Amino acid sequence: MITMPLAGCIDNDEDSSDAPDAELSDWNVHFAATVADLPTCDEDTNGRLYYVEADNQFQVCKTTGWEVIAIQGTDGTDGMNGADGADGAVGTDGMNGADGADGADGADGLDGQDGANGDHGNDGVDGIDGDHGDDGVDGIDGDHGDDGQDGTSILINAEITNCANGGNAFDIGEDVNGDGELDPSEVVISVDICNGADGAQGPMGPQGLQGPAGNDGVDGDHGDDGVDGDHGDDGQDGADGQDGADGAQGPAGNGGADGAQGPAGNDGSTALIATSNEPAGNNCANGGVKIEAGVDDNGNGQLDSNEVDSTQYICDGGSSATTMLTSYSTPPTHMNCDIGGSVIAHGLDNGDGSGTAANGQLESGEVDYSTTFCTKSTILRIDIAPGIAGSNPEDLTVFNNKLYFRAGDATNGFELWNYDGTNAPSIIADINPGIGSGDPRYLTVFNNALYFRASDGTNGYEL
Repeated sequence: MITMPLAGCIDNDEDSSDAPDAELSDWNVHFAATVADLPTCDEDTNGRLYYVEADNQFQVCKTTGWEVIAIQGTDGTDGMNGADGADGAVGTDGMNGADGADGADGADGLDGQDGANGDHGNDGVDGIDGDHGDDGVDGIDGDHGDDGQDGTSILINAEITNCANGGNAFDIGEDVNGDGELDPSEVVISVDICNGADGAQGPMGPQGLQGPAGNDGVDGDHGDDGVDGDHGDDGQDGADGQDGADGAQGPAGNGGADGAQGPAGNDGSTALIATSNEPAGNNCANGGVKIEAGVDDNGNGQLDSNEVDSTQYICDGGSSATTMLTSYSTPPTHMNCDIGGSVIAHGLDNGDGSGTAANGQLESGEVDYSTTFCTKSTILRIDIAPGIAGSNPEDLTVFNNKLYFRAGDATNGFELWNYDGTNAPSIIADINPGIGSGDPRYLTVFNNALYFRASDGTNGYEL
């Protein structure tokens, strides 16, 4: 689970504006494990938004390159510092160093076509003046004013999505208790951002006929005379003069009185986020989610339309090499999951293991990790003959949704029993009455009937 603060305490910076940021037509959210996994930022990826898992941040491709989206507001303004104490007396200046020798004149530049002669080289630099004496010690600064109260942070948790074609899922809410984690009770909205399925490729149009060759153009006029040649290079600077001796250390200034405590800083404003479904259209070709963010200027706990500072669109789209996919399958037979089970696998659609990248399918070589759930039947012990060594059940056979078997107890000997899975097992018939055993064996189902061998104590073993 990934938790990231989306906003904090935001002051009234003079550069802030309530005007919405420019909206981009390709504002899809993509996934990258590290910054090294980001694609090249060029005209094909311009405007794409990526969530970088290793750095717990969002980056967007702009014309100037990849840029981290800062979503943390600044702290409230600190109180004003107390006035500084008076400076100590300034020490006597050191002697000036001797001037360095002038550099030689630069050679004249070559004449361009009717160009002017090159300029002379610059004079050498004068030697550096001696250092001033050290200033007296400053007085102690006054205490800072109290910080303004922090605004409530907005947190986002990235979750595993169950989208058929992959995507991302986010839980969004306010950090009400201020512990830096988004608790289940603080979740305001959960958003599944699913990748849309790839559309069928349209047929290729017929190739057009080769157009006739164009006529040769008319020769251009002669160009204007070339510009004047560049000026000659400046002569080398003369060597710097030696530094003058340091001036004597001035006496330390008296410590200034402590400044008065500055006033308390203003309380910061709370940043808010509002999300809504975005229908298919100009902003998102396949639909998606609209995310509006701004400062709660009037303190009513709601993001009003005039408080929206930025609007972003997280659009549904097709798969890419950084799209996280999830697949579902049944466990292999050797695991003996006789009650059922599932294998949930995750990985990037990056074509690893000789797979096909960005095809919207999680292939075996692309699986990064998986979880297997296996449910097996448990052994149920039923004491048919309490108090004796054992009932020795044998020849277990299923017939008409019941389990039939041979078992014995201290009253009836070994006879035919059945069990329906709910009620206690019961004897079907005392074939050999009393303690004698009917001893049924070789239970066989044939033509929707149950056949077995048994003895009634008189006729021997019969069918």
